[in-house]
Amino acid sequence: PLAVMRLCADAIEQAGVVAALGNRNASSDVQSGLELLTAGLRAAMSNVEINLSSLKDAERSAAIRGDASRLAAKADEESAAARRQLVNSIGRMASRCHPSAVRKDW
Repeated sequence: PLAVMRLCADAIEQAGVVAALGNRNASSDVQSGLELLTAGLRAAMSNVEINLSSLKDAERSAAIRGDASRLAAKADEESAAARRQLVNSIGRMASRCHPSAVRKDW
């Protein structure tokens, strides 16, 4: 499960690049991907926590728990950054529309 967390965190980090450089018309795909990756990371973290209870080595358990926590925190930061990038991209795209079509709550 820790390896799954790493893979999800890496992919979440790349979502920011896709949000910044990708086709704005695919922004909902990036959003969907972020949601799925975040869910996968959280599910893997739950498995890590459950598995840690069976480890006898407290030092190893603490190290793994620390790795998992750092991965989750970094993924949260990267996900928030990607979401901000999506909002900016959508705003730029919406600004080209008729003013009545632009949502004010973005």
